[in-house]
Order: sequence, then structure tokens, then C-alpha cells
Amino acid sequence: MTDGNPQDNGTVSVPTNQNDNPLLQKLTPSQFDASIRFYEADKKLNPEDRGEVASDLQSIMYKTAFIGYGSAMGNFFLPTIINRFQHPSLPSTPTNKIRPLIHKPFLSFLIGLTALLVTNQQVAKYQFSQKIDSLEAESSKKNQLETWKAMDYHQASLFFLYYRKTAENPSFAVKDPRTFTEQSLHEVRYDPPSKDRHFTRALGIGHEDNSEKGAMSHWDQIRIANGFTPSQAPNTPENGQESSPSGLPTDPANDNTNYEQEQAKPATAWDAIRQQSRKP
Repeated sequence: MTDGNPQDNGTVSVPTNQNDNPLLQKLTPSQFDASIRFYEADKKLNPEDRGEVASDLQSIMYKTAFIGYGSAMGNFFLPTIINRFQHPSLPSTPTNKIRPLIHKPFLSFLIGLTALLVTNQQVAKYQFSQKIDSLEAESSKKNQLETWKAMDYHQASLFFLYYRKTAENPSFAVKDPRTFTEQSLHEVRYDPPSKDRHFTRALGIGHEDNSEKGAMSHWDQIRIANGFTPSQAPNTPENGQESSPSGLPTDPANDNTNYEQEQAKPATAWDAIRQQSRKP
């Protein structure tokens, strides 16, 4: 499989060995060409650039959603508004039926849905064009400019999620489509939790900085994380003897006797009467 390089006309030569690259069986030549152009532009971005692109895409998504839903609501009520102007309300009489709140609700829904879809696409396209024009005036953001040109405005939300993720973990950036193999379809991608947010970071578990801390038990590390020292923890008596609240060892035989005496005491007055009646 041969790697294609960008040509003067902006196209990329496509590998011809379809047995090695399954993407050639799933994508059209134009789609594969677009994926290579996106990879070539995306690999030049650093984490800061990715964060800026994600922030700009989020702003575009908010504006698109706000304008789109506003247009949908306005067009949804458009048939009702026209009907109100054409047919003013009449006094309610037995012969005059009460008009519905929404005139032709199914038609209104279709008009509103169509307006939402069309407005979202047009607003997103306009926002992308404005962003590209603004980046062309900034020579320091040439890499971002190439990335915006390679993105499809129809998939703005997908690109937002991608750049938000790769800004935090650049290892999730897309790979070269020309090197994609059948084995790549079955690769396992593991995203380990952030050390700053994981509970082991707060407790100090698994982060032995020295041999003394590494020899501590997990409970000692938990005590240290909560402001205590292992020496302040209560000592466990040896030889299997349990300690009393005063810290003195107790005799198991005495404990059994005390337990039997506690169980023999009546819990209520009725229990005391029953015990008295059972005595000979």
C-alpha cells in the first residue's frame, strides 16, 4: 500500500490495495480523500489549539441551537397567527364552535420541524464561513485554519466531542487512514481515569514515594490522608485478647458470664412477671 501525498489540486492519491485497508471498502474515494486531508491538518494541532477549536465549536453549536429552535417555534405558530388575522374571533354562541388553540397542529409541526432542520444547516454553514474568514486574517493560527477547512459543518457536534477529548488526551487523535488495517478494527482503546480525580490519588494508595510509605498498609495510608499517623491508631492486643474500652485486656470467660447475665435481665415489666411465674 502506497501513501498518497497532497497534490497541487488539493486531492490525495488513494491506495489501491483494498485487501490491506478496509476503509477503502467502506468509504467512497472522495470520503477517503477528505479523511486524509483532515488527518494532515489535525496532526499539526497541539493541545492548546485543540482546546480553542473545541471552544469555538461549542459556541457555534449554542448559536445554531438558539437560532434554530427560535425559528422552529416561530414557524410552528405561523399557521395559527395567519388564521387569527384572516378570521377574527367571534363571540361564543351555541352555533359558533370554539376555535382550537393551535390551527392545524400537524401541519404546524411539519412546518416547525422543517424550519428547524433548514435553519440549523444554514446557520452552521454561515458560522463556519465566518470562522474561516477570521482565521485567514491571523497568520499565527494557520494550523487551525487548515483544520476548519477540513471539517464538515454538518458534523459540528461530533467534531466538538472529538476536540474536547483530544485536548485532554492527545493519544485519542485520529490515525493516518492510509495505514489503517484489518487489525485496527479490533484494537482496544483504554482511557484510564485521571489521577487527579481518582480516589487513590486522594488516599495516597498506589503512589509510594519512598520505601517507608510503600511498606505501610492501606489503612495506614488512609489514616495519613485524613490527618492521623499510624502511631495514633489504637493498638491491636496480641495473643488473641480483646481490649475493653479502658484499654485493659478482658477475660473471655468473664465476658460470657456477663453476656448471660445481660440476657437474663427482663427487658420489660411483662417479661419480669413471666419470669416470676415460671419459678417453682
